[in-house]
Amino acid sequence: MKKKLILIGVAAILVMTALIGGSLAYFQADGREVRQQLGTRRLGISLMGDTEGPERLQDGNLRFDTVMPGAEIKKEIFVENTENTELYARVTVSKYWLRRENGRLEKAMDLNAEKIELDYRESDWLLLKEDTEQLVLYYTKPLAPGERTASIMDQIKISTDIGNAYANTGVGLDIEADAVQTVAAKDAILSEWGVLATIDGNGVITAVEE
Repeated sequence: MKKKLILIGVAAILVMTALIGGSLAYFQADGREVRQQLGTRRLGISLMGDTEGPERLQDGNLRFDTVMPGAEIKKEIFVENTENTELYARVTVSKYWLRRENGRLEKAMDLNAEKIELDYRESDWLLLKEDTEQLVLYYTKPLAPGERTASIMDQIKISTDIGNAYANTGVGLDIEADAVQTVAAKDAILSEWGVLATIDGNGVITAVEE
């Protein structure tokens, strides 16, 4: 294909890749910036956390060394569009308990992750699926180049109903972000995320269903 056709037909090419599941339709970020490129159109997202507090988001992992029953931990996490193509974003958050073993924090798979509650922002994120260990959330608005989402969550709440088995434990969150371009968005979302999206005239996702 000639370069002129690539530049003029970027939208059509993106539609095609979305329908066949090409790499431009879908990409992930685990805390590191991710990019895809075609001609002058570039897709990119970055997952970031606020800079307050001792905890840091590193490669999509957020760990709190110790937590107390009933604790409410303030933490904000964002997805940022780092390139020049408008996109929709999704995040998958996995939660688990941490126990210190031989001086290292290890996942405590025997402890109930339901005791960790994520206070996500319902006005900005749609929850499609939640089980004892994982949430899948869709950002409702298209994300313009250079724009970031509203925070995924306001805080993390720890149940008051935890016994001695939870003494001296911490909390871990693994956060994965991925995105599709807004060109032929419904087809791209169905192809890459496997869900049906309802999108209004302003480009806002009002519902998602499997």
